[in-house]
Amino acid sequence: MKKLFYILIILLILFVTSCKNNKSNLSVKNINVSFLGGSNYKVKPNKGGFEILIIETDFNKSNLRMANELNDYSPIKKPIMITINKKNNIVNLCNEAGQEFALGVIDTTENNCNYNCKINFFTTDIVTLKSSLGFFPYLHGLSPLGGLSLFMRYHYYTLKIKKQNGIVLIIQWKYSVHKYIPFGKKSKVWSGDYSVDKGGGLTKLKIK
Repeated sequence: MKKLFYILIILLILFVTSCKNNKSNLSVKNINVSFLGGSNYKVKPNKGGFEILIIETDFNKSNLRMANELNDYSPIKKPIMITINKKNNIVNLCNEAGQEFALGVIDTTENNCNYNCKINFFTTDIVTLKSSLGFFPYLHGLSPLGGLSLFMRYHYYTLKIKKQNGIVLIIQWKYSVHKYIPFGKKSKVWSGDYSVDKGGGLTKLKIK
């Protein structure tokens, strides 16, 4: 009985670790923040917002087409609410629970900026941005407009910022992708990111 239990635990660990594969490291070009307005949802509007620009790279084992930018739009039923504020030159991100994380410092060229202000990460922060493809496909179903696959896979982007004191910000975006044969071609390629089903934007934000 114990052997069976350990086998099941091992299989569960293998299943969980294999749910995301084809990982690629990406680089943040720059990050812009706004202190006015934000995404409007049925629950309430965000106060401010952010936009992360990604450096284009040819290094991609899975040949996935990467996004050029990621932002604070959250398409899930209970959207992730954020507040962006500034204290002196420091830009802070607050979640709905009131936890605060210092994102960076307003760039010296952005005097008295309130909208699309460029900020710089703290030099002591460890910043990583990764792309990963869900291992298992899911049933998307027939598309009313056609052109989409019956089965799709989730494509994740995960930004992690770690402070010297151990505090970590984790932000994750989720999109849907599928393979298709372009007109005039013989082999399949990956589609771009689709905003369908439960994907299409910001789905996780943690400060721990």
